[in-house]
Amino acid sequence: MQSYTRFYIIIPLFFSLLLVRAQKTPSVQNKIDSSFQACFIQKSSSPLILLDKSLLANESLERDYWRAYLHYHLAVYLSETNEKALAEEMNDLGIDLLMQRKTKSSEDLALLALMESFSISFKKGAAFWITQRVKKNAQKALEKDSLNLRAYFVLGSNDFYTPKQFGGMKKAEQYLKKAVLLGKQNSKTNTKPNWGHSMSYELLVKLLLKQNQPQKAIKWAKEGLRLYPDHFPLKMLNDRLKTK
Repeated sequence: MQSYTRFYIIIPLFFSLLLVRAQKTPSVQNKIDSSFQACFIQKSSSPLILLDKSLLANESLERDYWRAYLHYHLAVYLSETNEKALAEEMNDLGIDLLMQRKTKSSEDLALLALMESFSISFKKGAAFWITQRVKKNAQKALEKDSLNLRAYFVLGSNDFYTPKQFGGMKKAEQYLKKAVLLGKQNSKTNTKPNWGHSMSYELLVKLLLKQNQPQKAIKWAKEGLRLYPDHFPLKMLNDRLKTK
């Protein structure tokens, strides 16, 4: 089972390299992403913990979603700093915030699937069963909104990191291309999520390289970097592809 689960540990680490552009009026997501970066700079979880207190005082309908998103990032930070037990606790808390919502939106289900995929790194013995939930919740997200690129990203990453002997690497390209082609989904308000698009480009390029398709990888890497010039993994991939 270890050979099956170790791949999932990589999934959330895209966030640890994501550079966020400052905006005049930061969205909730940008505030969380910026606080996440600040944790690494300050070598402390305080920026996210303080922001969570601020979110907790907000009675908006999307509060639980964003607190779950925050706890996901907090869990990633704690995992990266080898506080595994606390990381698992924070991720589980975020999952609980989403699970307790009586009516789950497409966005709730996509984030839930992402957080469940991360939980595999802590619950390796239950990897197979958790993976089924990941796919089920991502598919439910698409049933509610067929244009939710975050659901396609989760499905793509889930398939990408599942070894072939366990049924993986069959639909990753299909899902990731769908996420990429849906384009940027910038909201007119500051309360809607837009994560997943740049990461879909990143993972698609990695997949094509793994499949020994460098020319296709170059095409998507260039396009991704044009849209997201501050996304560090795409910068690194483009530099790597210059030698191809």
